[in-house]
Amino acid sequence: MFYAASRRRVLPLALLLLGAASPLALAQSANVALENITVTAKDKGTTLFKRIDVTGTNLTKDELSKLFSGAATKEEAAALGKKMKAEKVSIPEAVFTEKDSTVTLRDFTATGINEGRIASVVLKSAEGKGKAPGGAVAFKAGALEIQGLAFASALSAMSGGDLADGSARIGKISFAGFEMTAPDEATKPDAPGGNLYKISLASFTAEATYDGETPLRGKGEAKSLIIEPPKGSDFGKALASFGYDKLNLGLVFSGNYDKTKKTYDVDNVTVSGVSAGSLTVKTLLAGIDPAVFTASKEAKLQAFSAAAISSLSLRYDNAGLFEKSVDYFAKQSKKTPAALKQEWAGMTQIVPMMLGGDPAGGKLAEAASKFIAAPKNITISAKAKGAPLSFSDLAQIKDPPALLKRVDIDAAAGQ
Repeated sequence: MFYAASRRRVLPLALLLLGAASPLALAQSANVALENITVTAKDKGTTLFKRIDVTGTNLTKDELSKLFSGAATKEEAAALGKKMKAEKVSIPEAVFTEKDSTVTLRDFTATGINEGRIASVVLKSAEGKGKAPGGAVAFKAGALEIQGLAFASALSAMSGGDLADGSARIGKISFAGFEMTAPDEATKPDAPGGNLYKISLASFTAEATYDGETPLRGKGEAKSLIIEPPKGSDFGKALASFGYDKLNLGLVFSGNYDKTKKTYDVDNVTVSGVSAGSLTVKTLLAGIDPAVFTASKEAKLQAFSAAAISSLSLRYDNAGLFEKSVDYFAKQSKKTPAALKQEWAGMTQIVPMMLGGDPAGGKLAEAASKFIAAPKNITISAKAKGAPLSFSDLAQIKDPPALLKRVDIDAAAGQ
């Protein structure tokens, strides 16, 4: 779609714009203004910067022009990004144009730029419009603020080949959200209710602490992600059959990395839905080498392949989804909800047999039966017996009894 192509141009340009954070005093600093900078991408799309003001910089006008115009090679851009210092970069407006689509960014400001670090980045707003199969696409985005942006090692990797070989870090980010409409290609525009998806996000925030380039503690939250499909679309009809006209979702996450123990404690990832409930995942990972975050792309994958799982838990807190599911499947099977719940409760007794008589089977069956009878919450947890279970070992496990030789499983409901 039009915004995907625009994004391909925005990312490298953003890396150039944000090529660095923050001296209070700069030797041999100067103020430079660039006007009417046009960048033409390989896909024939163009980017227009009507004006770029750089305050207190150590780069010359020619170097800045080469950097922002896209005339620099990848290696040259990385070198300039690592070299660049500036008190402030201001871009009142940047317009990305491609065929029938346009994306406009307004009031971009970066302050405290210093050789691969940026103290603060602010983008006041963005909007775009274009065409996609089935109709028009449009979006509006609120303010984006970033603090403590650093990617010196990423720039170093960029000069050698692959940006993914480096690391980048953000101290704090906040996003005021967005609104977007996009067509469903399979639904006719003149269908009842039209054919447009309506998608919005109220806000997103995240922050992290680091030891050098290694993340230690991170947390974030996305509020009120609303997805409202066209009523006549397949997705819209599926939601309606469960009693929903839209999804209203939230996300909270937090994690902690122990560099000495090489463990990553994902202590909370919770996805919630209005009139549905919430699913919370917690896991403790072992064998997480710092290379997972900072090494080359191949080394990152190799380091992660050596990781293992010490524990994992899933908890579902019901807020209406279970009852709606019962009603839906009862209608599908032409049974009463009470009869269907009784049937489901009976099926839980098969679990102990499937697990070869392991005590875990009885715990799972009891918890499931209790939840079906009084659907408040249910938790299922697993903990490795002895050493953590490596991902490679996990891939070799073919059946539940084999898994139970390596992990202890517990379950509870209504707690």
